[in-house]
Amino acid sequence: MSNYVMYLFINKGLGMSSGKIAAQSVQSSIGAYKLSDGELVHDWWHKGGHHTTLVMEAIDENNLQNIQNYLLDRGFNSFMMIDEGMTEVDAHVCTALAVEIVDKEDPHTEATFSSFKLYRDKVRVVLEIDK
Repeated sequence: MSNYVMYLFINKGLGMSSGKIAAQSVQSSIGAYKLSDGELVHDWWHKGGHHTTLVMEAIDENNLQNIQNYLLDRGFNSFMMIDEGMTEVDAHVCTALAVEIVDKEDPHTEATFSSFKLYRDKVRVVLEIDK
């Protein structure tokens, strides 16, 4: 059985707010959606009742560009989001990379994406101590 997913990579080095990350993710995923095979898009949308998207981390812009090159060498199309610099980050900075919809259970896909880490924010715990 197939397990269709879209992978998104976020440039964690920019320290973007959650709203900015959401916007860059959506914009890049639209680009990747347009690059994706029509049959896979249909299956991703209609089979299993969910449209899995995995958000992965890139350490910085250089890492994000290296990931794109690595994926291209492995045969995966992707869409790089380059910001216009109107809000939180400088102009012409790579913020997010979205990969065409793929079958996560395909051995080639598994081998290609297995070394990447899910994007996670640090959890901040604030303790108030009575004096």
